[in-house]
Amino acid sequence: MKTQQQRDEDNDDGAITTVGNSNTESIPLDLTIEILKRLPAESIFRFRCVSKQWCSITCSRFFIDSFMSLSLSRPRLLFCCGITHWYNTYSNENPLICYSTPLTLQESNNLSLVLSKHDMPDLRINSPDQLMESCNSVRGILCISVVGQQSRHFFICNPTTRQVLRIPNEYQRCYMFLGYDSRKDQYKILRRVASHDESVEHSVCTLERGQIQSSSFSSWRHVVSNILYRYEYSDVVCINGVVYYAAWKKTSSTSFVIVSFDVEFERLLLIEAPKEEVKLDYRLKLINYKGKLALFYVHNDYSYILCVLDDIKKQIWLTKTGVLSSFCDLSRNLIVETCGTTDAGEICVVSPSNASELFFYDLEKNSVRRRVTVEGITEEFRRCLFRSCDHVDNIVSF
Repeated sequence: MKTQQQRDEDNDDGAITTVGNSNTESIPLDLTIEILKRLPAESIFRFRCVSKQWCSITCSRFFIDSFMSLSLSRPRLLFCCGITHWYNTYSNENPLICYSTPLTLQESNNLSLVLSKHDMPDLRINSPDQLMESCNSVRGILCISVVGQQSRHFFICNPTTRQVLRIPNEYQRCYMFLGYDSRKDQYKILRRVASHDESVEHSVCTLERGQIQSSSFSSWRHVVSNILYRYEYSDVVCINGVVYYAAWKKTSSTSFVIVSFDVEFERLLLIEAPKEEVKLDYRLKLINYKGKLALFYVHNDYSYILCVLDDIKKQIWLTKTGVLSSFCDLSRNLIVETCGTTDAGEICVVSPSNASELFFYDLEKNSVRRRVTVEGITEEFRRCLFRSCDHVDNIVSF
């Protein structure tokens, strides 16, 4: 004979039931779904244990897409730390650690941000010479490159679900970049492999939801391209279905180009860099500035150059120059690094020497609009290797 609990589960329609005195009230299923998708991701994962119905709802494609739509309106700051031997004695207990915090004014109007920690225990490299070389973030999914003297590893990571997928790779001179096609709702990986004779091949692989196994990464499709460039690490950004990164011209050691990859049509294109004095070094940041690709470069004297790609087809750049005057007043010796931009066009800036403070700089008003304190700073956080302003919680699983 079934217990009362078992009979209740059999009759469960996914609605929340409230019992009071002699009356029983049920919240309709559609309202239950609306409530669930507004909860934090951690709560959704816990509530999957409530019933089979709730598990089915929160794992459905519709629910995941609805949750993402809300997440895109609530961007977060992301910090990635770990996987480096530069500062620590090598230890197997040094996996990737991610921190995130709300970015919107409504959630941070007290000028204090609280970090949430996302351990990634499955991302470990058992070698003392490994370090994280690069990372690009697309809709909350990370593509991470970890390099050593004789090896190069690539991972797809989701800090929200803590899922880690290792991408098989046998090439030493290889780079991978993550992109997203919004029309087909597909994540794709662009792979660039250089041979010893300096020839370059490009290929692409599609990530299928819930079906990714190691063997799936063998389904690489060749990308036809005759463009010539020499890639060295730069920022990678995906905007409106196009992946951008900077590279040296094949025929020059001083000038560079922007490589663009159309994720939907799987086409590569070279974009001439602006003619202004913008250098391809660690101070150059590729950012999403109000929905357009932009190059942001800060000199040691706090003067800056902002070059916005106004027309990708005609390759027209609009340039704005100025001085971050507020930093001149704060400290002449303050070294600043750019994290990215907010939807309002604020440049998010952090000083590696004082990671507990973030500055949001309004270029139109030429002043620091917000100066916030980050709470929960730990030692590994001070060795942050990647920062992003457009991270979102994503509950998708591959």
